[in-house]
Amino acid sequence: MPARRFVPLNAIAAGVWAPLFTAVGFAGGDMLARLIPHGHPPLWLIGAVVLGVGAGLFLVHRWVVARRSVGLVDQPASEAANDLSSGSRSGRSKTSD
Repeated sequence: MPARRFVPLNAIAAGVWAPLFTAVGFAGGDMLARLIPHGHPPLWLIGAVVLGVGAGLFLVHRWVVARRSVGLVDQPASEAANDLSSGSRSGRSKTSD
């Protein structure tokens, strides 16, 4: 994307994103203060966060594995980046057979 288009759109996105997340954080902080009465988070809240993060990671992993199995993703991003920098595609060199 050309910088002439990217910079204004990025500025607009930042102008929307920053106030939105500030408001969510402000409201969420107030709610969290009511949830955690004495500054110590309850065990169930810690467990819920750990389970939520774990479930999210598991779902992302499953999604990536499923995409690889049907050929939508050939290789991990790090290998693809190495291939692009070396001038090859999908692990194959550019030489003709």
